[in-house]
Amino acid sequence: MLENNCIRIKSVAVIGGGLMGHGIAQDFATSGIPVKLWDTSEEKLTISIENIKKNMHFLGQNDLIDDVVELITPVSVFEKAVTGSELVIEVIKEDLPTKLDLFKKIEKIVPDDIILASNTSTFIPSLFADVLRAPERMLITHYFNPPYIVPLVEVVKSDYTSQAIVNKVVDLLKFCKKTPVVLDKEIPGFVANRLQAALLRESISLVNSGVANYEQIDQIVRNSFGRRLSFAGPFQISDAAGWDVISKIAEIVWFDLDNSKKLPKSIVDLINSGNLGVKTGVGVYDWDEKSSDDFKDMLLRGLIKINKRI
Repeated sequence: MLENNCIRIKSVAVIGGGLMGHGIAQDFATSGIPVKLWDTSEEKLTISIENIKKNMHFLGQNDLIDDVVELITPVSVFEKAVTGSELVIEVIKEDLPTKLDLFKKIEKIVPDDIILASNTSTFIPSLFADVLRAPERMLITHYFNPPYIVPLVEVVKSDYTSQAIVNKVVDLLKFCKKTPVVLDKEIPGFVANRLQAALLRESISLVNSGVANYEQIDQIVRNSFGRRLSFAGPFQISDAAGWDVISKIAEIVWFDLDNSKKLPKSIVDLINSGNLGVKTGVGVYDWDEKSSDDFKDMLLRGLIKINKRI
């Protein structure tokens, strides 16, 4: 059996067993933390457990599968899932009213000393705190896909959040060998998604301006600065290049960057036509089952190699 030596939070409930939820539950369980995993049906929970087994098989952790699965309790009755857990993490769809209703429901069941967290990608914690009777125990734990491989977790607090709560969550994440980064200030999208959004906006603008096509831009990012970003952040890279050089580039480029406030028509047209990417078989690229599986396999193997090298 896996050892649980965490001296603080010792039990977690993960609400939502989908793409991110089952991976977060897996990450806790591989660290020896008992997890209650909730979803709306036994069928969905069965799929979640099977996905966890597949993930671990891919990682070569076959000898740990039984122990990890034993630490994860699939629960389809909501009240049983959140009762008795020291930390409850919400991992449902990115819809604010649905999330707020969920937290109101949780608060009716659990005492005020239970920590509440959301894995939202965009919503600031103050929005959740405003509907809670004990807003000091609410924060954001923003994991990245796949959460059982990518180490970073953005921890976002509101003005209400207790520092003691932040410390407990950070201690738990470090115990689970994650890299928690506590933001100094809440902001929509936090840090990582804002940086990704800035890159994507400029990438789309370059395509729509006829500078390069989708494939060319992917090739440029993948084979140039994208490689460096696995090992160094933008400030380290700029320090290495020299701010005199960086400033000359900025003087020419910054004022010419796209600053549109609306989704570009090309992306709106994709969405309206139902071409959402891998999940529908068509997006910017065409996807079938093989190309989709090959892409996911390539990403996972690449992330694993990077983890080993850093």
